[in-house]
Amino acid sequence: MPQGHVDILIKEAVPIGIAKKILVEVKLGRARLRDLIQLRNYQTEFGAE
Repeated sequence: MPQGHVDILIKEAVPIGIAKKILVEVKLGRARLRDLIQLRNYQTEFGAE
């Protein structure tokens, strides 16, 4: 992905093509604003899939 890589991607096996996805970004300690922005960018990129 242009923004980096998603640590964990969970998606339903069925239905194919429109399965729900859960993106997980793992950080040590507390999440910072930039971490939340990073995750939002991943969501935006995956949004059309």
